[in-house]
Amino acid sequence: MNTLLRSALAATVGACVWAGRAEAKPEGKAVFIEKKCTLCHSALSAGIQAPKDSKMKSIDVSGLAAKGRTATWLHGYLKKTEVLAGKAHPPKFRGTPAELSALVEWLLSLKPAP
Repeated sequence: MNTLLRSALAATVGACVWAGRAEAKPEGKAVFIEKKCTLCHSALSAGIQAPKDSKMKSIDVSGLAAKGRTATWLHGYLKKTEVLAGKAHPPKFRGTPAELSALVEWLLSLKPAP
């Protein structure tokens, strides 16, 4: 293989590897923390406790799948198109679609807290 072809092939493979990293799926737990969901929510089964000095009672999101929540419903609830007990989720989720999907997938993976 000549040097020019080898260089072009290496650059193409490198670009594909780099693009794969740039578009890597976000991790749901990291999204939960980064988007400050922990200000109001705990995820006790994942070892996450909302601050105790909060004026609100922390809502534990562990075991949502066991409570019958679905990915479609959670997406809608976090985007304020679904309601719970007649109320929409207070802040509308402002992340990317990939972040929302990762967050919902992670939330649904959480087992009920002991």
